[in-house]
Amino acid sequence: MFGLPDKHPTDAYTFDEAVANDHLVPYKSIEVPTKFHTKGIAYKDLTPEEQAMFEEEILEGNQPTGKERVDKNALNAWLFNKDTAIQTLQYVLEHGIRKRGGDEIGKTIIFARNQKHAHFLKDTLLDMDKQQFGNNYVKVITHSEPKAEEFIRRFCDEEVERLPQIAISVDMMDTGIDAPSVVNLVFYKPVKSYTKFWQMIGRGSRLRPDLFGPGEDKSKFLIFDLCGNFEFFDENPEGIEATVSKSLTEVVFNLKLQLAETLKDDTLQENEEFQQFRQRLLDELHGQIASLDHDRFDVRMQIEQVLNYGGENRELWNHLDNRDLHTIEEELAPLVKPEKGESDLARFYDRLLYTLMIKRAQTPETDRFINDFITAISKVAALSKNLLKKTSIPEIKLKEELIKQPLNEDFWKANRLVHLEKLRAGVRDLIKHIDRDEQRYVTTDFKDEIIRAKIAEKDFVAHSGSEARDAYPKQTASPFQNNIHRLEKIIRDHEDNITIQRIRRGEKITQEELRSLENVLFDGQVKKEELEKELGTNLNLVEFIIQLTGLNKQHVDAAFANFINEFQLSSVQIQFLETLKQFLTRNGKIDLVKLFDPPFTKFHPQGLDGVFKEEQAGRLIEIVKGFGDRGGQVTG
Repeated sequence: MFGLPDKHPTDAYTFDEAVANDHLVPYKSIEVPTKFHTKGIAYKDLTPEEQAMFEEEILEGNQPTGKERVDKNALNAWLFNKDTAIQTLQYVLEHGIRKRGGDEIGKTIIFARNQKHAHFLKDTLLDMDKQQFGNNYVKVITHSEPKAEEFIRRFCDEEVERLPQIAISVDMMDTGIDAPSVVNLVFYKPVKSYTKFWQMIGRGSRLRPDLFGPGEDKSKFLIFDLCGNFEFFDENPEGIEATVSKSLTEVVFNLKLQLAETLKDDTLQENEEFQQFRQRLLDELHGQIASLDHDRFDVRMQIEQVLNYGGENRELWNHLDNRDLHTIEEELAPLVKPEKGESDLARFYDRLLYTLMIKRAQTPETDRFINDFITAISKVAALSKNLLKKTSIPEIKLKEELIKQPLNEDFWKANRLVHLEKLRAGVRDLIKHIDRDEQRYVTTDFKDEIIRAKIAEKDFVAHSGSEARDAYPKQTASPFQNNIHRLEKIIRDHEDNITIQRIRRGEKITQEELRSLENVLFDGQVKKEELEKELGTNLNLVEFIIQLTGLNKQHVDAAFANFINEFQLSSVQIQFLETLKQFLTRNGKIDLVKLFDPPFTKFHPQGLDGVFKEEQAGRLIEIVKGFGDRGGQVTG
């Protein structure tokens, strides 16, 4: 009717329904964690030989403190570890679905993090077996690769079996291709967008009759998750959808604002240098808004706010509240444009240095600052080293001594900000002289290991989306006879039930009230015994309801009210709490270890401990523990 092919799923036609109606094939996910992908690379955990490599390749000859660590997010972004790649690729080759005959792996797409990563994986496969994986058997397919479209056509060809057999893609094959013979997907990069994640999964879901011989159709495909994507979407069911990309100019403006707000902290009020620097930052920010061209259409659209924050009222910037900050960051910062002729590399350097200034202000302990932010510090040092190769350029030669400063560890030990600002202001306009292809990449060969005990294999189960829930083992079940699905619908239909409302508010209920609720929910459509057989465990109805519907927002807010009133919190701490409260409202509880993982590490690499003081962190842990104690919610 609307020009769509027959049996083609639409946005309203879910993956669950398409699988149930035999229009798509289901998947089996295999989560394969490694030590480095889980915890990063700690210098102290390496062998003496590996430590020597760490010092040469990562510290670039600088003396180690013994506390250095490469964050797990750096893997495959700029650091590529050969042993990690060999072990994970070998696992995929051994456990992946194979072609008919079983001699070689079936059609496989590897989703790589970037082009350098893609070529690294291909080179690793060639090192493992050049005879098998050479001659276009493995092909990197990216927008910058020659004949990329031709190799996609060959990969997707269903009439004639053609190479490549393994396609390593960077974005180009995430969506929009139709390759029914694909039976293995390898997620070798983190994905945050729920929509994109399911589009990528769709690359393996197409039907393929007779794939393994006459009458032997494709019945499933495998997803090897090497970067914790399924775990991420278990915790963040809606994902983090991509938003309109912010310009570097806007990012830098907001970083300057964040730095100024950080310096407002009570613990820094007596530091005269910090406070003078704060006033300079606010003067610059106010000046940028005051100098906006009122004839620009986008400025006229926000003219009231432009006049309010950019007029004569400079004093307003000294006392910004959360509403002011939101207005400035969301409505005014996007209006700021770069100065004419300014290099984007200069703004990149601004972003790097302002970020380090914020972290330095928040981390007065010198050793902790250097250890926690060694990656960013190393980037600054690497840029200086590259600039020092260009001293034949007069303006670089003139500032040679300033450029050398980040190569001295004492420079980073100084508990000041002015020296960082002097470096930023003096070097930013020189960064344009660095060759763009000198971006720092490091290849290592540290011994990694697959954490076998944590390999998780899960069959796809058709249910009502993200709600039905993760506390219970997932087992293959008929999508037509799913008691879990039915109970979810019944609970939603009775969401106004007084007992369900009290459960969502965290109030105690009696055993009699619980039995009465069970009588309402198990009214013949669903039998409790059959439901528990599907779950593979006894039903905890209170837990089930909270995981399905979440907690009442007012109940969650109330739990944190005394804490918020007792402590004067910074803007970063408030944002951390808001994220935590949203998580609790949606999921009902949170494992304490998650407070030290994304998304909480976006506020500080050490998560909870980095954002809050020891006393505050201890109080928050006690509050969070209270949400996990459901045993006391049913009395008598």
